[in-house]
Amino acid sequence: MIHRVIGQITCVASETRFTTQNRYDFLPGESITTEEEKCVYFIPFIDRWWNIFPCSERINYICEKFHDTVKPTYGSTCPEDFQVIIPLNETSAEVTWTPPTWEDNECVVSVDASHSPGYVIHMLEEERSTSVNITYTAHDRAGNPSAACSFTAKVSYCPEGMIPNIRFSSCYGKSTSSVTYQEGGTFCQDVYGGYLAIISCQEENDWILNNIVSLENAWIGYDDIQTEGTFLWSAGNITDEESTFENWHINKPDHGTDQHCTVIIWKSGKWNNTNCKLKAIAICEKHYSQPISVCSSADITTGKM
Repeated sequence: MIHRVIGQITCVASETRFTTQNRYDFLPGESITTEEEKCVYFIPFIDRWWNIFPCSERINYICEKFHDTVKPTYGSTCPEDFQVIIPLNETSAEVTWTPPTWEDNECVVSVDASHSPGYVIHMLEEERSTSVNITYTAHDRAGNPSAACSFTAKVSYCPEGMIPNIRFSSCYGKSTSSVTYQEGGTFCQDVYGGYLAIISCQEENDWILNNIVSLENAWIGYDDIQTEGTFLWSAGNITDEESTFENWHINKPDHGTDQHCTVIIWKSGKWNNTNCKLKAIAICEKHYSQPISVCSSADITTGKM
């Protein structure tokens, strides 16, 4: 549905309405005497004066057609594409933007818009994201159409490149190339606003393995950099940082002097501690709220092959 926008009229050339107060060629002494006398007619045989006349009267008329061919423009005011991230337990979001402004050599008289600021975008149950294309077109009084101002408003559960898991109220993604452990943490923060993944139970471990990890080992945010032999989650004040779940491969971790960081092994989902300067894919997580369904206590155990 196209909406005709009212109140966004921009005139560059001034337009004067004819009234008895700002007239130039009205018949001397002419004034509006009745409610009907609100139209003007031309008197060619009396020195080309104008006169006020009831609009209901039938007389000859004069037509004018604009020869203006200059189209309205919006300059740099057309909004950019944008994205709104919503919590995993919500299904809609209100999106807003600043409409474009228009310039014309004469006067912009109408603006058509496909949507108005404050439009609510709804997500279907099976969707991870949805988007709406928004278009504005202006016309001047000669009927010239502007080029379309088009942009996209997108509503997503996760930043671009991440997959949501409602059970854990988190989004998960991975780096686009192999990186060191430190580089992985920086990537997760800079690209997704998240951190190297924290794994709280076997179910979460298996889901990450099946949905995020590909054909190579990948960093998770578990290390003993601070104290040799004491592995901690590296994600600062994240709620699950004290999770006791571990899923070490047999005979791991081995407490070598330079094997302080943890990868998840792509073939088995088990964990291996290794040199932090080696390169692997980084598994990223962005947490939104307390999990809707937490790991059961039976899952919070130490796993061994």
